[in-house]
Amino acid sequence: MAKQPTLTTPVGTAKYPRLNTPDTHYNENGEYRVSLVVTKAEADAFKKQIQPLYDAAYATEVQTKGKELKKSDSFPVMQDSDGDWIIKAKLKAKVISRDGTEHKLNVGLFDSQGNPHSRDEIVGGGTKCKVACRPRFWFVAAIGFGCTLELNAVQILELAEYTPGEKSASSFGFTAVEGGYVNNGETFENTLNEESQNEEEELLEANF
Repeated sequence: MAKQPTLTTPVGTAKYPRLNTPDTHYNENGEYRVSLVVTKAEADAFKKQIQPLYDAAYATEVQTKGKELKKSDSFPVMQDSDGDWIIKAKLKAKVISRDGTEHKLNVGLFDSQGNPHSRDEIVGGGTKCKVACRPRFWFVAAIGFGCTLELNAVQILELAEYTPGEKSASSFGFTAVEGGYVNNGETFENTLNEESQNEEEELLEANF
């Protein structure tokens, strides 16, 4: 199908991001991904940007196939099981062309000024960012005509760095409340930091 234009999302909060290194648990070739939490109004507005591209691509595929086609129920702008409105984007870390040539891909990471972000600082859940992505339309007879968002680059506005084995209060959306309960005098972040059995498994449970 025709190559689509790159779209930029509104600023949102990264949920279950895998942006520094690809996840290879289910796909040996690896996959980068992020679910960007936005407001419902922002989700609706972004979906409206995709819709005319979707409609045009669908019409072209119908003309090619010579018949009306089933449409997939899934869409990359949606409300997830937690009730969050999200924009989901992903990128294969490695693709193999028809002649067998391997091509390794990665996600461009930039700071608020457009400078490259250090690959040593892992982008964790709770990071405020914008995502550059390109709609990709496809048709599979058993599933129907659908759309995914190809993840191209991320601009980081507020970094929540991921530390293996720890969860921070900010990753859950909590902030300090003056005069509230303090556990044994420890700081707010230390109180809610806890051992993670395996954050890799939690990332995969996002069903991205």
